[in-house]
Amino acid sequence: DIGVEVRFRNPMTTDEEVAGLLADLKKAPPAGLILCGHTLRTWDYWAEWTPFQAIVDGRGDIPTAVFFNLPNIRLGPPVRYGSPLTYTCTAPDVSWLETSLWLVSARERLKQARLMYASPKPKEVYEENRIHDVSSNHLLGPGFVNFPDYLAIYHQYEKSDEIRQLASFCEKTAKRVIEPEKNAILNTAKHYVVLRDLIRKNNCQGVVLSGSVCTGAPGDPGPACVAISRLNDEGLVGTCEGDPDFGVANLVSHMICGRPSVMGNCGHLTATNTMVISHCYSPTKLRGPKDEYRAACQLRDFHGRPACVPQVFWPEGEKVT
Repeated sequence: DIGVEVRFRNPMTTDEEVAGLLADLKKAPPAGLILCGHTLRTWDYWAEWTPFQAIVDGRGDIPTAVFFNLPNIRLGPPVRYGSPLTYTCTAPDVSWLETSLWLVSARERLKQARLMYASPKPKEVYEENRIHDVSSNHLLGPGFVNFPDYLAIYHQYEKSDEIRQLASFCEKTAKRVIEPEKNAILNTAKHYVVLRDLIRKNNCQGVVLSGSVCTGAPGDPGPACVAISRLNDEGLVGTCEGDPDFGVANLVSHMICGRPSVMGNCGHLTATNTMVISHCYSPTKLRGPKDEYRAACQLRDFHGRPACVPQVFWPEGEKVT
């Protein structure tokens, strides 16, 4: 479901077969390579790890995952640590091979990806005051589709039945609605519909928002925090602060982990000795869009400014990377 074609090769048991593989890789380099040594039928040849290292040394710059499900403490890892574009794993769980597929294909998929960059400033003001250059592709590959004057597009939308239904869903599924009034909830639902439509129409994988529609945006229509959270829940990129680097980092997280990332400042609640992430957003589908789990959240204003933003409660006792 990630759009990658997988081709299998018969087990290799001789140096000649390894040399043949390396020759084929030079003729037609694939987007990625996965090496598996999880069968005792070829143990005599692979036991000393030599073929693994020979392939890693000779495959060029092809991203490569090396997997072995029989850890050998005496010999250490299958390949030397520090090899560029090389991921190693020794584990009894063969489901790690799915992760390895995401890893080795990520670089090529990044080259084909596109992100929307939306600013509320009129085009001429945006060009004069631009901090981040998104006129060309990111260093890691994704291109950007620029949308200055995003609010002009936003105001072209009427508050449709879909927007009202989404606003009602946000209210009903929230643990509590504390400060936001009905209009603020409608505004943030409208942000989602507008951004979703733009992403679809422009064949993008998500959006980076900047300016007065992200952190602390005062007045009408307020920030798009709930919309950004929902986009991440659906497996799309949604970030703010006008930061293209973090937009790409969020995309990488979706691509290789199947989970969203979060953006914000780390704070300390002294009364409860708890660390919190504040400003900018958090998804509720923290285990990814395919998992049924959804974290509880409240709808709040933004430190006294009229708005509708999600306050998401992460599950206690789980690891955070």
